[in-house]
Amino acid sequence: MKTLESLVGELSDQELKVAFNEITNWKKIGVLEDGIVRKVHGKFNNEAQTEFPIFMIEQFFTYEMAKRWINKEE
Repeated sequence: MKTLESLVGELSDQELKVAFNEITNWKKIGVLEDGIVRKVHGKFNNEAQTEFPIFMIEQFFTYEMAKRWINKEE
């Protein structure tokens, strides 16, 4: 079973940009569209046979984005 960290880490830079826009829109309108974030959440829940709260998934995306940004700076 893959972790949320590894699932998000497998996304391309372009997919992370789309996910960022999904999260930004989610914060504005209060509804998370059916896209990359929901896909990763669903895949994790299916593989882990759990119901991880979707509102907590943002941290995994923002961590991966920050990690890549820092690595590009070095």
